[in-house]
Amino acid sequence: IFRAKQSVHHIAARLPSLRSFLERNSSTFFFIWNRIVPYKDGTILLAVAVFHRQLAVGEDPAFDNLLNTFLEADETDADKYRNSRFKYLTQMVEAPMAVKRGLQFMGGTRPIIFGGKVDQRHFTGKNYMEVDLDVTSSKIACLTCGPVVCHSQ
Repeated sequence: IFRAKQSVHHIAARLPSLRSFLERNSSTFFFIWNRIVPYKDGTILLAVAVFHRQLAVGEDPAFDNLLNTFLEADETDADKYRNSRFKYLTQMVEAPMAVKRGLQFMGGTRPIIFGGKVDQRHFTGKNYMEVDLDVTSSKIACLTCGPVVCHSQ
């Protein structure tokens, strides 16, 4: 988690330590998820998660097909396709009642698609795909996310 004064997109290209890590591990494919969320005093948190594939190619052909379709979407409609498919599943073990109600308002613990509701950008590199979810682009998302972030540890 990083704190910033403004949104930072394509973190894989801008963060030297992450860029170096990706270069050192060039034979591994990574999925990078950068959540850009409002924080205190007008600052922003960049919650960056880096995942690598643990399931061998061919072990689950249905997953392979879905992943390849997502990664190799037609360039003209790639963002539209990805925005309509990428789902987020929230799970909160402990939280104040107000935060739990906000979570329920946003969809609860069922998978939700943010692509049409907030700015979501996609970037690809030699061995990675990055999805940036900019919560600051939606007033409703900011109002809902603010209490959740402030109560997180």
